[in-house]
Amino acid sequence: MIKIGEMMMILDLHRQGLSVSAIARESGIDRKTVRKYIARGLEAPAYGPRKPRQAVIDPFTAYLRERVMRYPGLTGSRLFRELKDLGYGGGYTAVTDFLRDVRPAAAERERRISREGMVSVGGNFYSVPDATRRRVVEVHTLAEELHIFEDGALIATHPILEGRHQRHVEPGHRNIHVYKRRQRLRNDEVILHDSGDRVAQRPLAFYDAVRVMAKEQRP
Repeated sequence: MIKIGEMMMILDLHRQGLSVSAIARESGIDRKTVRKYIARGLEAPAYGPRKPRQAVIDPFTAYLRERVMRYPGLTGSRLFRELKDLGYGGGYTAVTDFLRDVRPAAAERERRISREGMVSVGGNFYSVPDATRRRVVEVHTLAEELHIFEDGALIATHPILEGRHQRHVEPGHRNIHVYKRRQRLRNDEVILHDSGDRVAQRPLAFYDAVRVMAKEQRP
């Protein structure tokens, strides 16, 4: 492949009437090439596609992709620090731009908190702090973690449980006084099996008093 200047010289010498052999001697270019460019005229030489330059982040993309697939909740700043430890010399923006394309989206839904301070997701139960004010919270399900939000603030993080009917309670979520009150309320209730309704369980003395009052009111 010759340069543009050499091609222009070949064409100029050809216009001056020099033969192919004379042009080859004058330019130092072989006769076959001279003849080809004379036949082609002023057509610009075709160059092959330039090999793209490797971006600084390219050697680290496989690592980033594996990390966010396993832990989608990892922040860009955390991953940037990890890459720096691995020898990455690029900027923070290149990392966040790449993460924006590969990070899996979280499945979002609303869930109601049970009387026991749990939310049900995928057939399993996850705790929320006793201080949670709202009865409905927002749940984000990631690849391996469950994030629970109240009014946009993260209040709980749980590992995704396998199977069904499993429970995960974070120790810091339970206020012992609230827990005992919930247990007492549950122990004071019985379930009517025919209807499934919950009713308060009364001491026997209560029913004896009701029986006496009923007798006294008979005609």
